[in-house]
Amino acid sequence: MVEDDIEELLSGHPEEVRRLAAAVIAALRESVPEAIVKVAPGWHSVNFRHPVAGYLCGVFPGNDRVDVALEAGVLLSDPEGRLEPGATGSKRVRYLRFRPGDRVDPAVLDTLVQESIAILSRR
Repeated sequence: MVEDDIEELLSGHPEEVRRLAAAVIAALRESVPEAIVKVAPGWHSVNFRHPVAGYLCGVFPGNDRVDVALEAGVLLSDPEGRLEPGATGSKRVRYLRFRPGDRVDPAVLDTLVQESIAILSRR
């Protein structure tokens, strides 16, 4: 069951990171209830796939933060400049990063994911 897989993935992380990741995952599920959610242990992520748009994003818990890797990141409007490039130098993916003490704003995630769906559905 995916809930057990998520719990197992998060189990080795500090409590604050687990809470952040859980809040991000809950917000994404609320935003895209039709998404297929799978844990990828090899990538150490929780991935969201839309039935039409395909892969949308992955939630990557770390030791001191939670990254949301947005597949269409470079194409997204980002008026507040919140999206960051990844360390791998990807030309497509951008990251929304949450650190302990940050508030997870479901509206921000919803805006980014809905725009991602629109962009990726046109491919």
